[in-house]
Amino acid sequence: MSDAAELVRSAPARRIDRDHHPRNVMAGHIGDTDALAFDIAVNASTGWIAEWAVTAIGIPDELPRIRWTPARLWSHNPDLLIQVPTGDELFDARWRVLANADDPRVRRLAADPAIRQALLATDDGDDIWTAAGYLAAFRPDGHRPQLLTHHVGLLTTLRHSLINV
Repeated sequence: MSDAAELVRSAPARRIDRDHHPRNVMAGHIGDTDALAFDIAVNASTGWIAEWAVTAIGIPDELPRIRWTPARLWSHNPDLLIQVPTGDELFDARWRVLANADDPRVRRLAADPAIRQALLATDDGDDIWTAAGYLAAFRPDGHRPQLLTHHVGLLTTLRHSLINV
């Protein structure tokens, strides 16, 4: 399975099914890090319709499964991830940190001030997760240049903390 297809399969959205596919895939590098950008689209009678935009950058495979999701959004949690408290009431009011195990690395990431600051500086419109050797962000609609710039900046900041945990 391609990396983009695996990211589609693992995307934390409740309406993604076997009819959704990666479209307009762009692969490249940010420095020496692998990067992907694509739309998750469904084929309709009028053609492909982009429902989500995904941007992903490579991370080491041994890092823990983790997800950051806006607290205001309904959370689709098919993998039964558990919420990790950060100890920061302002952050916890806007974001949830979810993981699949009680891993000390996840607790350190949840408490990381650089991650909290980066996420609090956003509009809470992205879901972010690790899968298939990538740290990925997605939001409804297709890609556009401003979104790609936003995702790359956010993911680069989070990746730095992830690999230094």
